[in-house]
Amino acid sequence: MSLVVFDFDSTLTDTDTIKYLLINLFKLFPHRSINAFIKALIFSKNIQKSKAEIIGAFIKNKSESFIADNLIYFKQKVNIHLRKNIMQILEDHIAKNDNIIIATASPSFAISKVFDKKEINIVGTEFSKENGLFTGELKTPVCFGRQKLIMVQKFLENIGIKSIDVAYSDHYSDIPILSFAKKACLVFPDKITLEKTKFLNPYVIN
Repeated sequence: MSLVVFDFDSTLTDTDTIKYLLINLFKLFPHRSINAFIKALIFSKNIQKSKAEIIGAFIKNKSESFIADNLIYFKQKVNIHLRKNIMQILEDHIAKNDNIIIATASPSFAISKVFDKKEINIVGTEFSKENGLFTGELKTPVCFGRQKLIMVQKFLENIGIKSIDVAYSDHYSDIPILSFAKKACLVFPDKITLEKTKFLNPYVIN
């Protein structure tokens, strides 16, 4: 039994799906778009923080169950863009009873809606709640780069596992978690990612 970590956007999918989540939230709450736009401008220098602030502006004062139940458009789009060969690899790991983590900068409430199998654990960006409703503020830092590794390690501590056997990612921003894993796998990497990760001697999937 192994511990396997998959990045989400552009690893399990063939595109960055955050745009579909934002479109879905805009359709749900069009009247909140101005506030979301202001948040985007304020945090424009940090793209990951900016995306999280926009999402927070849309989901504020709503319950997680209400948001999750209304992410139909997002889920449909994600299913269209899932990479069949990488999903087969994920299914093969499940068949071996491996421990599976999907680690993502996307909100965990959205990705949990797509991957609701009990064998799959989601480690993602978390938003705070008060009295069962989202406050619009982040509960955790954005699960990206080195922070992704920190959050995965914290999850592993809670389940009594100390190491990652295999990590899959498409991008060099995941070098921290790829370096921590015993085996690094790159999924359709670009030239810059190949150059920056060559010291890991990664297995490349194209």
